[in-house]
Amino acid sequence: VLTLAYAPDSQTLASGSWYPEYAIRLWGPSNGAKLPRVTNHSSAISELIFTPDLQLISGADTTARFWGELNGRFLGAINAATTVTTMARSPDGQLIALPGDNHTVKIYRSSDRTLVRTLIGHTDDITGLAFSHDGTLLASGAFFNGSNDRIKLWSVSDWSVVRELSGPSLFGPFDAINFSANDALLSATCEGTPAVWRVSDGAFIRTFPCCGLTRFSPDGALMVDLSDPVRVYRTSDWVQVATLSNENQAVAFTPDGSYLAAAGGSQIQFWRVSDWTLQLFYDQELGYAGEGVSSLAFSPDGGRFA
Repeated sequence: VLTLAYAPDSQTLASGSWYPEYAIRLWGPSNGAKLPRVTNHSSAISELIFTPDLQLISGADTTARFWGELNGRFLGAINAATTVTTMARSPDGQLIALPGDNHTVKIYRSSDRTLVRTLIGHTDDITGLAFSHDGTLLASGAFFNGSNDRIKLWSVSDWSVVRELSGPSLFGPFDAINFSANDALLSATCEGTPAVWRVSDGAFIRTFPCCGLTRFSPDGALMVDLSDPVRVYRTSDWVQVATLSNENQAVAFTPDGSYLAAAGGSQIQFWRVSDWTLQLFYDQELGYAGEGVSSLAFSPDGGRFA
């Protein structure tokens, strides 16, 4: 299993796997019942996203495919003409951003999968996409180019480039792009090195020890760096407030920000944020042998964990 996503109503969990299954499965609320497999992708499922109206969008091979959340019925597909390794949904669920051919970003209307806009400017394949929480910006990053290694911020209102983000010795691929809750900060992994920028003026703030992903807390006050060991920073002054463990393959905050789950090759750990004490851990059924856990998710209501 490579990716997990809970539906907005917290009742359905979607999971996507890699070789040789290439499957999406929907798990219902009744005793975790497994619903029929609902995929016809031909490669590993790299992304799963639910829309507010409970459609499920999957990204794999060169397509984004749309499914009914309750029955797994195939609704249609977008042919991206390039490998779909990343995708992003606008907060209102109306737009889907996908990698396009010739190093473009393609914007589609999710209701009918109509192409809305083609964004031109990158000079290599798109590797990272993220909408801001207020829906006004789209961030896009691409693979190493050597001369145009920048994250672009696009204005959703007219799809113009608002600013470009770069830093000293930072190169593509830019992936794991995410905005803080108040959209004041943006983090990304740059050829494996985590970095943070200020969104308002594009100012580069700092990098972090190689080579992990980063995640912001729900209130934006903290940022977790999945290095070895996992480190937690306060975003107001970038003081390191906690050092956790080396379970650094996946991380997720509870929706209220009270707990942090971190997972790796040997454990899933639950840390209390108020004092960073370890509350609980699991050390069984940890995924593919030798690989451990690669994805974590809390339901939106905080009642379930996968």
